[in-house]
Amino acid sequence: MLLLTASEQVPSRRVELLGETWFAAPANPVLTSALLSFAARASLVLALVTLVLGNLLLWRLTRRESQLVRLRADFVDVVSHELRTPLTPILGYARLLLRKEEHLDANQREAIELIHESGQRLHRVVESILDFQRLRAEPVVPQPRPTTLRALLSQVVDAGRRLMGDAPVEMRLELDPDLPASVLCDGTRV
Repeated sequence: MLLLTASEQVPSRRVELLGETWFAAPANPVLTSALLSFAARASLVLALVTLVLGNLLLWRLTRRESQLVRLRADFVDVVSHELRTPLTPILGYARLLLRKEEHLDANQREAIELIHESGQRLHRVVESILDFQRLRAEPVVPQPRPTTLRALLSQVVDAGRRLMGDAPVEMRLELDPDLPASVLCDGTRV
């Protein structure tokens, strides 16, 4: 059934709808079939356009994500390089000064050891950042080997003591006697 406005004056049956007067005319089966066929084609075209636009949007988002990943990797590379560059001479000179032990008093030696250990710790942090970056590209395989827990933890506590300097804080290392003497782990990653 085809609905026409009152001004079109093709009355067959009068219909009141939402305060408007409409007249229903008998539907033409050929016209109705053509309209349905057109509506089906229009729906198909709309679906295809939506699909193409959706794929275009996904492609653009994927490309943007790839650019961001590349920018992040470049940033990490630059920052790591900028941290490594000054670290190399700092560690080298600290080692050199520690070899000239006879010219150092106890405080100087302790200060240089702290510089050396802190530099090594910073070097490990930079390496961890680079490992994390490499992990995103390909998995890093840990290299577990027997590691003495007491020695590893003693290094951590000693470094903490040096960092605290004269602060009124006491650090002690107390290990449960039932702990194994050594464990299998990658001691450089702990």
